[in-house]
Amino acid sequence: MLTKFYKDIIQFWNPGDVFGSDEHLLEPGEKEARNPPIAAAFRRLALCEQAGTGIRMMKSQWQELGHPEPELTNDRSHKAFEFRLGLAIAAMPASIRDQAGTKLGLSQDQVKVLSSCLREQNLVEIMGIVGRKNRTKFRDQVLNPLLKLGFIAMTIPDKPRSSKQKYKLTDKGRQIIKDLSETDEN
Repeated sequence: MLTKFYKDIIQFWNPGDVFGSDEHLLEPGEKEARNPPIAAAFRRLALCEQAGTGIRMMKSQWQELGHPEPELTNDRSHKAFEFRLGLAIAAMPASIRDQAGTKLGLSQDQVKVLSSCLREQNLVEIMGIVGRKNRTKFRDQVLNPLLKLGFIAMTIPDKPRSSKQKYKLTDKGRQIIKDLSETDEN
């Protein structure tokens, strides 16, 4: 196992691909173990809660911390598996750049939401802008991380589920939009 730390991402690389399809990897239930004796030892030592939940649990907990969704690459042709954890913008200065341009750790949907919140918008309006239909997933994957990072704010914070609730850009969010537009110009 190889772990690399970059300014905007943590990369885990392991020789050998994962058994089964990528979709199967994220489904609940036990998976075929690459090394059954090691898996059994971890269970006996209580170093794992339940076999087959690790990657799903890492994905959900990483996003709960306000980071973008992790990327999985299961490369069967090169017998390699890679798990990349993007870092949220709050943990790094806005000036960090890589070869492909600025990597802020925000998803495309999050950037669209920030741009759309230049004026107050309700949840349905924002979901329409990014083409999302599932409110729960939208809140968990897009809206709540932006709220936690302080990039957007609720207009009625003491009533988060109010039918009159709208979202607006904060000063911190305006700075991110400014940084993004400056990066696009360069």
